[in-house]
This record gives sequence, C-alpha cells and structure tokens, in this order.
Amino acid sequence: MARRSTSPRICEDCGTKVSGKYRRRRCENCYRAVLRREKGIPTAKERRANYNPKSYLFGSTVAGPDGCVIFTGPSRGRGYGALQGADGRRVSAHRLAYELMVGPIPDGMDIDHQCHNRSLTCEGGPMCRHRRCVNPFHLEPATPKENTRRAAARPASRVGRYRSDRGNASCRNGHERTEENVIWEKRLSAPGGRVRRCRQCLKNQQASARKLRRQAA
Repeated sequence: MARRSTSPRICEDCGTKVSGKYRRRRCENCYRAVLRREKGIPTAKERRANYNPKSYLFGSTVAGPDGCVIFTGPSRGRGYGALQGADGRRVSAHRLAYELMVGPIPDGMDIDHQCHNRSLTCEGGPMCRHRRCVNPFHLEPATPKENTRRAAARPASRVGRYRSDRGNASCRNGHERTEENVIWEKRLSAPGGRVRRCRQCLKNQQASARKLRRQAA
C-alpha cells in the first residue's frame, strides 16, 4: 500500500498552504480560475473592465405597450429597474437612460414617465409596467411635487384616490374618523407609504364577503 506524502501542499498559483481540495497542484479557488480560463469564461475583473452600461441597459429590453421600451434586468424597490452605472454605483434604469440619451438631470429633479401619465388603465404601484420603461421619449424631468401632482391627476391613479378624502372628518360612507375607527395600512404607491382605512367600512366589507361565501357554498 502506497504511503501518502506528508509534504505540505502549496498552491502553485497563489502560494498558499492548502488544507482542503488539492487539484492540479492548486487550491480550490485557483483551480476554478483555471477551468474558467480553459472554457473562455471571463473573470469578474475582466467583466468589470469590459462593462458598458449603455449596451447592457438597452440590450436588456423588450417592446412593451404604449410604445414603451421595458427594461428586463434587475429591479430595485417599488418596481423601478436598476443597474450599475459607469462609476460603479447602482442607479435607476430610467434615470440612466435619460442621462445617456438626452443629457444630465438637473439637481433635485425627478424623471417623470409620460407614458404612465397618459395611461387610462394603469393604477400605478410597484407592479406598474411603466416604471421599467427606458424609452427616452417617454421621460421628462419634473420636480418631486409636480411629479406627484401629475400622478394624482390621472383618472386611474391610486394617489388621487388616497388624497381625495384627506382632511375629511368622515369616510366616504359617513363613518366618523375617530382614533378608534382608523386603521393605517402600508401602501408603497401612496404618499408617505401608508393610507387610512375606515375600520367600520372594513368590517362591513368582510361581512359582505362572508355572506357571499356562505351563499356560494
């Protein structure tokens, strides 16, 4: 029976002492790097050096409704597309598209999706398809206040529904808005990220749903 060598195993590439797998006289990381080179797979450093934000941005799109160009890459919070910019920082896809195709964005300005403002059916929110649109002809700088005002003015806007009864002493069904009768719910598409709901209206809706289920049973 052959005796195993007791000499220390040293990686030929990085020179570190190997205590785990030892293949082709290399440590695991260096061995995997050799396999990637043999298969022609670029390393992370090579990918960073050859990264082109514009090519990646518009190479990861599909045609959408209303003439939109929908970015199919990663997304950040609230449904907006996101990718790595030329400086290595993570940026919104629609803002980068405007900067690349139109010009710099003025300080303190949002980029408003005109395709969303024209839509009569999209209610907005994180599932809004227009938030991933990177068509530069659909993008326009606007102040945050003006951006919110345009969204609230749309017929199908959730923002408009949330704001229409702000400051009223009662809900739309006439129930008084007391501290005990108000429920705050999280809504990403609403101003401040939450909305008021009438507790009594919610109870009535739940009772109606239970009644319909009993009738259908």
